[in-house]
Amino acid sequence: MMPRFRSLETLAGGFIMLFSVLSARVLAQTNLNYRRPPKAIVDLVDILPTPFVEVSPADASGKKELLIEFVSGFPTIADLAQPELRLGGLRFNPKTNGPSRGRHLTSLDLKAHPEGAETTVSGLPVNAKIRFASWAPDGRSIMFVNTSDLSRDPGLSLWIVDVSTARARRVLGIALNGIFGAPCEWLSDSQSLLCKTVPKDRGAAPGRSEVPSGPVIQENLGRVTPGPTYEDLLKSPEDERIFDYYATSQVELIRLDGAATPVGKPGVIVNASPSPDAQYALIDERHHPYSYLLPLEFFPEHVSVINLKTGAVREVVDKPLEDTIPNIHDAVPPGPRDYRWRSDSPATLFWV
Repeated sequence: MMPRFRSLETLAGGFIMLFSVLSARVLAQTNLNYRRPPKAIVDLVDILPTPFVEVSPADASGKKELLIEFVSGFPTIADLAQPELRLGGLRFNPKTNGPSRGRHLTSLDLKAHPEGAETTVSGLPVNAKIRFASWAPDGRSIMFVNTSDLSRDPGLSLWIVDVSTARARRVLGIALNGIFGAPCEWLSDSQSLLCKTVPKDRGAAPGRSEVPSGPVIQENLGRVTPGPTYEDLLKSPEDERIFDYYATSQVELIRLDGAATPVGKPGVIVNASPSPDAQYALIDERHHPYSYLLPLEFFPEHVSVINLKTGAVREVVDKPLEDTIPNIHDAVPPGPRDYRWRSDSPATLFWV
């Protein structure tokens, strides 16, 4: 039998076809981009939400202002691509030490109540991502937090709006910690804020190892404990270290001129609230031992009151891990909980 031979042209043609297919596949993979639908579809789907409106307290003359807050549309691909950690039942952005994803405010307007002119607040940061805007008790200032994910200046910054000029300015040197929500509260004097800030000496973030150093052992020790299921829990000592790094705050008393005074010691402080007479701070802090079966709100809790002038600390309660709450609707732990300041008294706590 004679061997079969292919012509040079046939072989060359085959190589050309193969090269063309491979080239097409390479080009198809390297030229992929997200596409936008027609403008009519975008306008129909990505409609901006109705702005929020907050009424100011009355000023010395009895006048009030409206703060009009314009809300962003759907998050962009860049927003969704931001890093996110899920630890202790929380989801937060480690790059900014603040909330991960979600809508934000893009601009602010002021309008004299009820029929005054509407003025756009100037001096806002470029590509503003505003959260937690709130009025000062005297109605003359507004604070807000801006989120920046830029590599040159990431984090949460504190901004103040002067209502008389409708102009915003940044309070320099302040890096806020917002993984638990709003990081600042006004004092009743309207000249200061009590804020949770990133400790200035916290150093580099702990790294995550792909190789565990040992097994994770959990013991019941003979107690009857319910077994509800939660997501985003701590799973190892390594998770605990990373959680502590991002969750630890230093409470600071920050004046409008930027002067900052530390209040107490750094800790995993969920809430810091000033008393109505601006003399004390109520501190709600979580501490070890943590749980790998329950989220943050069940961790051991230490509640204390700090004198803002002298720094003296008075312990209110130190509660253990709440892992014995029955797994039924509306069940609550025994003992005191939900400490708050009375609004009609200078410095009096109430609780459940």
